[in-house]
Amino acid sequence: MKDILIVDSKMGSGKTSWIINKIKSSATDEKYIYVTPYIDECERISREITGKHFIEISKEKGIKLEALKKYLVDGKNIATTHALFQRFDNEVLALLSANNYNLVIDEENTVIEQVELSPKDLQMLFDTEMLEVFEDGHVEWTDEDYTGKFKEIKQACSMGNVFFFNGCLLLWLFPVTIFNSMKSVTILTYRFAGSYERAYFDLNAVSYLYKSVRKIGGEFTLVDYVEKEENIEELKKLINIYEGDLNSIGAKRTALSYTQYEKWRKQSSPLQAKLKNNLYNYFHNIQKVSSKEILWTCPKDSKDKLKGKGYAKSYLSFNARATNKYRFRNTLAYCNNLFVQPQIKSFFRKNGIEINEEEYALASLLQWLWRSAVREGKPVNIYIPSSRMRDLLKSYLEGDI
Repeated sequence: MKDILIVDSKMGSGKTSWIINKIKSSATDEKYIYVTPYIDECERISREITGKHFIEISKEKGIKLEALKKYLVDGKNIATTHALFQRFDNEVLALLSANNYNLVIDEENTVIEQVELSPKDLQMLFDTEMLEVFEDGHVEWTDEDYTGKFKEIKQACSMGNVFFFNGCLLLWLFPVTIFNSMKSVTILTYRFAGSYERAYFDLNAVSYLYKSVRKIGGEFTLVDYVEKEENIEELKKLINIYEGDLNSIGAKRTALSYTQYEKWRKQSSPLQAKLKNNLYNYFHNIQKVSSKEILWTCPKDSKDKLKGKGYAKSYLSFNARATNKYRFRNTLAYCNNLFVQPQIKSFFRKNGIEINEEEYALASLLQWLWRSAVREGKPVNIYIPSSRMRDLLKSYLEGDI
């Protein structure tokens, strides 16, 4: 396989249009599997890439993974979601390799996460010798006949995807061998340098090539990687960042972090009530907008504690990608302060890989911001109570990072 092609350009720069044109103009015998976050994007691929007859796996009845295998055997072009991609098994990898597929991944795919397993359950698995940990930290499942509630962990172990680190299980959500199964791999993303995905590739010695997309002479064209944003002054004019007393709740560097939200969930806090009041005040008294103009976010588990009258149904997950449904929303509230998960940060650091936390946080904020009217070149107002996240956005708009 050639180097993985990383197409790193900001949202709305034409990455998807470029890859669609590339696939449409490719030889008739070239086979593709296109992976994207949302079902409606699968529909777009099927609709716009005429002549390639992409199968949308999400529309298949029954078990989607089995339907995927059937079409891989037949060598069909396939559009599917990140969720199904994360469930690929050894049989899928063999079929992809045998049929010489080209893989396209639209937007960063989650590559690693901590397994949600209670300490008691984990200890039970070790006590019953279901799990065996090897010197390099990888975990194997010892009982091949097991079919109980931990069968997904068993399946992940069979792919070599599970590691034991600092008293917990870490799970690769897809095996690095998948890239060796492909004729080519193209990843469409933004600010790749600060991502888990980049750390994953570096850890596994996967080589990649950086490029960007620009519109030249009316055509979306692949160019050398562009590190500094173009037209940043125009973008700066569109984004009005709230400055005022409502920001006092996020003055500390760690304020509104996931850890703080978890403490609030376990024990009600006047600060949580204050943030909810801030949201209501910002939307209804300061901006005076309707729910159709609003978009807001916070950690998913805290959504119900913060939602209020007039904006409850305007929530969008902070890690939303590749959706244009909210492109007319112009009044925003970003109530997150993102840090790399401690266990994952320590895991990569132990293996000599660093993740830039400021870059990681900024990339997520920008991805979410681009779901709004900004992508249409329209002005937006945004409330960012975290001083850290607010300063990151300001530095970006000044062209400093």
